[in-house]
Amino acid sequence: MLNFIPRPSQEQILRYRGGRLGIAAVPGAGKTQILSALAAQIIASGSLGSDQEVLIVTLVNSAVDNFESRIKRFFDNPLQALYRYRVRTLHGLAHDIVREKPGRVGLDERFAIIDEREADFIRREAVKAWLSVHAESLDDYLDPGMEPHKMDWVRRDQLPEMLTSLALAFIRSAKDRRLTPEKLRALLDRQPAELPLAELGLEIYFDYQRALTYRAAVDFVERAKVTWSFTQKSLVRVIGQYVSTRRDPSLYLFPVAARSGSFLGSLLYSYKINWQTLLFVGYGDDRVLTERADLLRTGRTLFVKLSYAYQR
Repeated sequence: MLNFIPRPSQEQILRYRGGRLGIAAVPGAGKTQILSALAAQIIASGSLGSDQEVLIVTLVNSAVDNFESRIKRFFDNPLQALYRYRVRTLHGLAHDIVREKPGRVGLDERFAIIDEREADFIRREAVKAWLSVHAESLDDYLDPGMEPHKMDWVRRDQLPEMLTSLALAFIRSAKDRRLTPEKLRALLDRQPAELPLAELGLEIYFDYQRALTYRAAVDFVERAKVTWSFTQKSLVRVIGQYVSTRRDPSLYLFPVAARSGSFLGSLLYSYKINWQTLLFVGYGDDRVLTERADLLRTGRTLFVKLSYAYQR
């Protein structure tokens, strides 16, 4: 068993017996170590029921491995802790939850979650398919005075990238609002005027979802989204999104980090009397992953929107 001597401030944490406990400390203060010790203490105490386990949720994959290795070191025989705890990222926890009952959310029993690289490949293929059928549909958005060779360059190199970015934003926005391609089709059919860019995004969204269905897969950017509705008029929404990128530096001609990541968090409160009279108050927090695997804040946002309408 690991010989761990806690500091006086850490001893207070080990006296935890239930309820909520918040721990605030600077990076490197030993939060992971003391929380690993607390998890091991709960397991060793025998207080867990046969259907219970200690659940630890982190933001980054490196923290998963770190927690697991530290908890095991608190036991002479690691088998003592087997199946008594689980360490997951937000992505991994969501996968576990859905994996238990995939049919309830309309997924195949053999579903897989594709990573962002494969999702990007599928979107790009959908964009190529759209451009092959609508080669000149976007000419009205280009400068008619552009030189022919530059026009060809824009069509060949720039438009595919722009449409791929547009498709990503369109699909994410639709999924945030739980709008399937079929629901969006019905909404667009009710619009009084044509919306060509929306039609573009919808066609690519249809192709993208068909490709996922063919693979029995779902896409997932590590995101947790929770909404509490207090009344029909009032709700609070919390969103956390973590994006992680791993690279092989040997494949690049210039220095790159082997790993990078970012976290976006937001909190929104809304109160709606009707579609014109409403109040939004929100807070956003942006962070990037440092070389020490800490999430460093890069920006904060606070916004308020008030809209009021009256009839005479």
